[in-house]
Amino acid sequence: MHIYEGVCILSAWQAIPLGGLAIHRRIESELTQLATVRGSTDSEYPVSDLTDPIRESVLEDIKVRTCFVTSHERAQKLQVWGFARANNANVIPDPPPPPPEVKYPLDGDKILTIPGTLREYAAEALFELDGDMKSIVTLLLDSILKAPMDSRKVLAQNIVVMGGSSMMPGFKHRLQEELKSLVKDPVYARKMNMNTFKFHSPPCKENYTAWLGASIYGSTDAVSTHCITKDQFIANNRHIPDWSDQAWQALSSKTP
Repeated sequence: MHIYEGVCILSAWQAIPLGGLAIHRRIESELTQLATVRGSTDSEYPVSDLTDPIRESVLEDIKVRTCFVTSHERAQKLQVWGFARANNANVIPDPPPPPPEVKYPLDGDKILTIPGTLREYAAEALFELDGDMKSIVTLLLDSILKAPMDSRKVLAQNIVVMGGSSMMPGFKHRLQEELKSLVKDPVYARKMNMNTFKFHSPPCKENYTAWLGASIYGSTDAVSTHCITKDQFIANNRHIPDWSDQAWQALSSKTP
């Protein structure tokens, strides 16, 4: 959501169903295909042979403790490799040399071997283009293009990234790389005359930045101008207008 001069630019709002769960599904899929487990008898077998699926909390812990966002250059090779595998290509190129594998304790009596390629490839779920040719990078550029022309440069140089997945090592650096690369694409180059993107460092961890912002806003007098009482809600046919609508101004000016 863009905010310019204290006003939300609702027409530039964009969304895409990508986030932590997309990474979890990628980890789950790659574990099933690539990872192995060593049991109490020292026998090693594929993850696909486990009787119970790996819990969501474990997938999240694997993401937080072992995964990272790789560089743009290595990502190109990883994505070609992943696309070829997904489409059962006749020739599957080798991925780049992987980082070290990680031994992860599982259920107290088993050791899960997490391949280095998985650690590096999991976060690519956020940067790969989907069927509509969208990713979190195109989402950001498209939303800037929907904003008024005279506000685009300011918005591009005042980006706030939040959410738990953005805390993955290398995320912001990769996002910066992808933006600078994609803005040179003819689709965007002829519309955006800029190549500088700047990110704010929030005063707290990214996983609760949104909560902190809402908490600060909720403690100000501005809340009273953007809320209605129960009586006003009933009087307005149980409808809450958008705050940017003129109907809101008429409603909020009424006394309870």
